[in-house]
Amino acid sequence: MKKIRLFILAITALMFMPDLFAASAPAPLYPLPNERQMYYLHNPHAAFIHYGMNTYTNKEWGTGYESCSYFNPPKEVNTDQWAQVLKECGFDRIVLTGKHHDGFCLWPSQANKSKPHTITQSPYKNGQGDLYEQLSQSCTKYGIDMGVYLSPWDAYEENVGGNYTSAKYNDFYVTQLNEVLGSYGRYNEKLGRRELVEIWLDGATGSNNPPTYDFNRFVNVMRQHQPTAYIWIDALRAFQTCVAGDTCKVDGAWAMNEAGQAPDPCWNKMDTNGSNTDACKNKPNGQYFFLLEADVSIRNGWFYGDGGGLKSAVDLFKERYMKSIGRGIPLILNVPPDQSGEFTSEYIAVLQKYKEYLDTTFGTELTPPSATASATQVRGNDATFGADKVMDDDYDTYWTMNDGSTTGSVTVDFGADIRFDIVQFQEYIPLGQRVSGWKVDVKVNGNWQEFATGSTIGYKRIVQAKEVQASAVRLTITGSLAVPLINSLEVFRAHEDLIESDLPPAAGVDGQFVLEKEFITAKETDGTVSVKVKLEDRSNKEVQVYVATVPGTGVQGKVYQDKTATLKFPAGVNEQVFTVDLINNQNNEGAKDFYIQISNPLGGDVTIGKNSITRVLVEDDEK
Repeated sequence: MKKIRLFILAITALMFMPDLFAASAPAPLYPLPNERQMYYLHNPHAAFIHYGMNTYTNKEWGTGYESCSYFNPPKEVNTDQWAQVLKECGFDRIVLTGKHHDGFCLWPSQANKSKPHTITQSPYKNGQGDLYEQLSQSCTKYGIDMGVYLSPWDAYEENVGGNYTSAKYNDFYVTQLNEVLGSYGRYNEKLGRRELVEIWLDGATGSNNPPTYDFNRFVNVMRQHQPTAYIWIDALRAFQTCVAGDTCKVDGAWAMNEAGQAPDPCWNKMDTNGSNTDACKNKPNGQYFFLLEADVSIRNGWFYGDGGGLKSAVDLFKERYMKSIGRGIPLILNVPPDQSGEFTSEYIAVLQKYKEYLDTTFGTELTPPSATASATQVRGNDATFGADKVMDDDYDTYWTMNDGSTTGSVTVDFGADIRFDIVQFQEYIPLGQRVSGWKVDVKVNGNWQEFATGSTIGYKRIVQAKEVQASAVRLTITGSLAVPLINSLEVFRAHEDLIESDLPPAAGVDGQFVLEKEFITAKETDGTVSVKVKLEDRSNKEVQVYVATVPGTGVQGKVYQDKTATLKFPAGVNEQVFTVDLINNQNNEGAKDFYIQISNPLGGDVTIGKNSITRVLVEDDEK
């Protein structure tokens, strides 16, 4: 009896000590991302704005000899438009070229006191301009983060300095860093100060005996003013001098092209042994975690120039987004203002369509709530690391296996056939980038067939193939540097414009939302403007769609009143009217436009049709 009592007591004690049976998390695989890099991975959509002296001289690289009088916008530069448009089109931050290689400063720099070369020597605002201050206020107003581009190479300073030394030049540049980093940025209420989230130092240098930059000193000044800012420098000396132990003070650099594309495979690791910057990057066993960032312009050049070569929204989605963010690194898309200091209506229309493609494609994950997950192995048979963790929408949970297991698979069974053409999956990157080989298969008519294969995953991998109708998806890890950690496996169906499919049209589609007109003209004295939202080929159930105004050359509060609505279409209703109030202002500024856009269809198998944006041109009555 005594033995039985002791056994019962032991079992009871064990019941209240479950941690004795819990499997521990895998050990980290170094190097690991820092908090700044993780913030960027979670918020990967940045916008460049190349604007300055080159906008008015039609050059890509200025010489430094340009007169400040060339910088003469015909009206106030519309930084509010920049911030509002980019925020509404899904961007996380704006990085403005406050000083390009020609040395002209968009803020009233005092670094060169004897012969300044800044916006205050230009006609703009009668010498009282400060575009970093304007953009800081606009970013605060519209809730979008701000970063700065400050070229270390300064052709003007080289020309006027004549006999300068590297030490004197570095003092000059540090003065500019102190001016900018201590004064500008979006106001962060939690920090109680202005914050810059990115500091971009181009690695370019002049050919005429450029100085030797003290990058370690530069970075220390950056950290003093903006400790949470992501630092981008693409220079071998920066890589080699800004390391201490197993830490690199620089967070990221160039993705080795200006196409907005990550290398494939893409390893966010580097060492400092290369003969140039590119030779240091993309190393599976690199010593330092080092985030690549893909940069590209929406047009042929970085500055506006003739404005030509505009990329399409399809190009931005397929060739830039899918090959940068879709390969696990941030994308920084350059949108240059024209000589009026604004984005053109053509540029805005492309950005809006691009946003529509992203919203329509990734707005709804298709895995049904009743889906089940299984795996070839689970770490310690512990539910903490079960296959279902790839479906729980919690970034910090993941499926994994026992130490030493570097191959295996996880399967999501939908329980029914689903049409999709995109599969997205992630490694749990805070514990290190591990996977070196993967394969995605889909189950069609009871048989497994290959969907896509690749090398590393990294923070996120998105793959698109021909549309399939499948009952399950399987991710197989074919190689890994340590036991793999997979925290999501999801499927999506792209916007109709982006799908390649051999499948017949889906049966039982509940309808397609379109706007009746692509273009409407109105007078500001009309009071309102309306557009019909139509539901074509609908079934007999209630569905709904989101409608919103989007700025163009005209902004809300000046040309029209901003408006959003979720329009419900009860059974039997095929169209609704969306009405926007116009503002009869007293400004003589010519015709302005804005847009009405539909997105996010809900309530059934409803889609957005090809005509999803209406341009509204509002004619001015002050002439």
